[in-house]
Amino acid sequence: MFGAVIGDIIGGGFALEPVRTYKLDLTDGKFAFTCNSVLMAAVCDMLYYCSDPPSGKIDYAIRSRESVDMLKKYARLFSDLMPPTHTEWTKQRKRAHCIAQADFSPIFAVGCAYAADTLDDVLALTDLFCAYICDTEHSRSCAKAVNSALYALKRGAEKDSIADYVVGLDITGDQQEIDETLSMKRTPEAAVRAAFEAFTRSYDFDSALRFAIAYGAMSPTVAAVTGALAGEYYKAIPDELETPCKKALGAALKIPLERFGEKFIGR
Repeated sequence: MFGAVIGDIIGGGFALEPVRTYKLDLTDGKFAFTCNSVLMAAVCDMLYYCSDPPSGKIDYAIRSRESVDMLKKYARLFSDLMPPTHTEWTKQRKRAHCIAQADFSPIFAVGCAYAADTLDDVLALTDLFCAYICDTEHSRSCAKAVNSALYALKRGAEKDSIADYVVGLDITGDQQEIDETLSMKRTPEAAVRAAFEAFTRSYDFDSALRFAIAYGAMSPTVAAVTGALAGEYYKAIPDELETPCKKALGAALKIPLERFGEKFIGR
C-alpha cells in the first residue's frame, strides 16, 4: 500500500523537471505528494470503517454518497494540489460526476485491493468509489486493472504473467509504443500501461520506480501505480526512500494510511 504513496511522492518530485533516463538517483528530486496520495488516503479512511461491498441498490446509493463526501473533504483540505476539475467539483453542493478522463487517477482506489477478500468484492468496491469521481467506463477500467493486478500479486502471481490477471484493460505493448502513447495522449490508460511495463522490466523496488520516472510524463501517476505493484511483489522498500517519503506526509494523510495498513495489510 505504501509503495503507491512512495511512488507518488517520488514521482511528484520529478513532475516539474521530467527526466528521460533510467540512470537517476531517486533522492535527487523533491519529495512531494500529489492529489494521488490525498485521494488514496480518503479511500483508506472510508474503508477503515466499512470495507464490505454494497449489498444492494439502496446500500450502493447511500455508500456512494458517503464516499463522494469523504473524497470532497480530503480534496478541500488539499485544494492547492487538486487539478481545476477537482477544485470546481468540491464546490458543488449536488453530487455530480467530477473528473474528465484526462484528470482521472487510476491509483486512488488502491485500498480496495487490500480491504476485500475476493476479486468480485475488490471490483465492486472499486466501482463504488469511482461512481462520482470519473465519468466513463474506460476510466473505471483503469482503476480495476490496477486493483485486479494487486489482488493477484497478493496471492502469489508472478510479474511475468501479470497480464493474465488484469481485468478490464489491455496492458500489453512494446516499450516504444507505450512511450509514444504516453507522451502524446497522457491518459489514465497510457499511464497504467507504462506502469505495468516498468514493473515487468524491474528487478527490485528502486529499479521499478526508475523505469517509471524515465518515461518523462505523468511521473506521479506512473510511479504511484508502479510503486503499488512493485511494493506488493518485492515486499521490500529501501529505507532511504521510505523514511523521507513518510516524513513528507503530514498527519492528515499519514494517520489514515497507517491505520488502514495496520488493519488490512498482511492479514
